[in-house]
Amino acid sequence: MVLETIEGEYSPNGVMESMRKFGIEPKRLRLVQQRKSKAPKLFLLEGRKSGNKGFLDVMPTLFIEDESGGFSAEMMEIYGDYKS
Repeated sequence: MVLETIEGEYSPNGVMESMRKFGIEPKRLRLVQQRKSKAPKLFLLEGRKSGNKGFLDVMPTLFIEDESGGFSAEMMEIYGDYKS
């Protein structure tokens, strides 16, 4: 997966276009938000070398923090007690 910022020249569309130039077909896209009250600033993009063109699976947004400011349940699954 590629982790990129949404702002600036590295938009999801720009990154997907660049991937295709190198024979990598985007397959899954996931936006990443710090918390629900903020706009997403990162995205995860998975591609497959020499993959068939077609459907892009847009996955549910990954929230880093919950309402209380701590790691969300999904982030705790990913990182565990890394920052506790």
